[in-house]
Amino acid sequence: MVHLKESGLFANLFFLWSNFFLEWQVNLYPMKRKYSIHLLVSIIAAVLIALFVYTALSKAMQLHRFQISLRSSPWLRPFSRQLAWGVPAVELLLAAGLLILRFREKALFLSGILLFCFTGYIGGMLLFARKLPCGCGGIIEALSWQQHLVLNMVLTFLAFFGWYAERKYKGTVAIEPGQASANLTGRNSRIPV
Repeated sequence: MVHLKESGLFANLFFLWSNFFLEWQVNLYPMKRKYSIHLLVSIIAAVLIALFVYTALSKAMQLHRFQISLRSSPWLRPFSRQLAWGVPAVELLLAAGLLILRFREKALFLSGILLFCFTGYIGGMLLFARKLPCGCGGIIEALSWQQHLVLNMVLTFLAFFGWYAERKYKGTVAIEPGQASANLTGRNSRIPV
């Protein structure tokens, strides 16, 4: 049986949380929404940077092992040597592109394409291969192939969503409502009115 004091505490916490959430939704101005989108794109870029740097360094540190796992894949055997060097290099280049704001839009799009290719490869291997070699690096190697497929699908979606949002809101500045008009009227402005 739930005590009255405990249920009252949970009810109060739920009430406070729901009021905060509803106020946040109602007071979400377009400029604040742009700020939220910019923040979300930055978070997506940070996740992809961490992923690409981690997996690239993991593959590069175990290059021979990565190349052997690529050779054990029937589809990648002819290209195993080039892919063993190319995949970590591309991942590091994409991480650098995501870091530099000027290249972020293109890097997000190319990240989505790379992750889409990885997802297609994993899906094809799950459907058609008898033996499933893993050439992933580090902690991602601990995932099953099905979990890896789901993870890649989510990351692919995030990369393309980030690209779309970056493209749509590129060049917009997130400012509070009223700041622009305050600057035009002369308050906090260096331009004489």
